[in-house]
Amino acid sequence: MPSSPRKPGIPCIFNVVPARDKEMCENSADYSAEFVLVDGRSFFLEFCSPHLPKASAVAENYLDHLFTDSDLRISCTQFNEIKSGYVPKNEEFLAKLRESKSQRRYGS
Repeated sequence: MPSSPRKPGIPCIFNVVPARDKEMCENSADYSAEFVLVDGRSFFLEFCSPHLPKASAVAENYLDHLFTDSDLRISCTQFNEIKSGYVPKNEEFLAKLRESKSQRRYGS
């Protein structure tokens, strides 16, 4: 019997950004979530199954850190199961988050 393809070892976003309870997640991500804004831009985050219910709240919390526009809203969210060959997108989110913090710190 052939073995099923292994999922890549992608961390849950709560492994790199702490949840509200400040605990870091040790789980691998099972799902990718794409958040589409009302202006058509989008961003992705990866979640483990237990943290999937928090996906929309996390995305809403970080909108002002990722984008300079005011009054942005998420118009659509799409969830996909992570399969073999998936390329993680959490790094893109973290790079934007670091850039946002740097700009706020130095007043740019």
